[in-house]
Amino acid sequence: ADQFNSLHEALVARLSDIALRFARPHLHLACQFDSLEDVGNVEYLMDVALQAGWQASMLDLAEMGALPDGQFANAQDQPISACFKLYPWEWLVREPLAEHLASSRTQWLEPVWKMVLSNKALLPLLWARHAGHPNLLAAHFSAAPFGAARHVAKPLLSREGANITVLEGGQALLATGGAYADQRFIIIINTFKFFLLP
Repeated sequence: ADQFNSLHEALVARLSDIALRFARPHLHLACQFDSLEDVGNVEYLMDVALQAGWQASMLDLAEMGALPDGQFANAQDQPISACFKLYPWEWLVREPLAEHLASSRTQWLEPVWKMVLSNKALLPLLWARHAGHPNLLAAHFSAAPFGAARHVAKPLLSREGANITVLEGGQALLATGGAYADQRFIIIINTFKFFLLP
């Protein structure tokens, strides 16, 4: 009859803590309204925010704008003091609104520095500094270090397993489709027994 973890309660508690930083806590929750999955996720988070003591409203990203001073605003020109967005930073920085990111006083509940962590280019850099570490897989920007060994090519910025290719001896054994094929890739050694193909 109930969930088997305390994630919901932890989200409410954390949003309650964050709300204390604002004199009048209003959280805008933004996503692309043409994605039913995103709208459903943001509706849930809005319910969590309301339980945590926020005033909250949903915002279609297409309606987000900026005031003359660079402050982000909703369609009614109300300043956005706090915002959760279900939209990747690497996409947002390519939007016209990106020029206001530095000057806006909007507090993002997923800070912009998280963009570094979502970029798989971090994996070869970590491997170069800490090769052999038990919590890392061998990762490079080229397949050359792996020779004919089975390896996996992954786009730097992708979602939900899109455009991943398993290769061995230069031949693709398995590939997933997606919209990220035009990006640079990283190469990771395939050591997962459950993922090995016959």
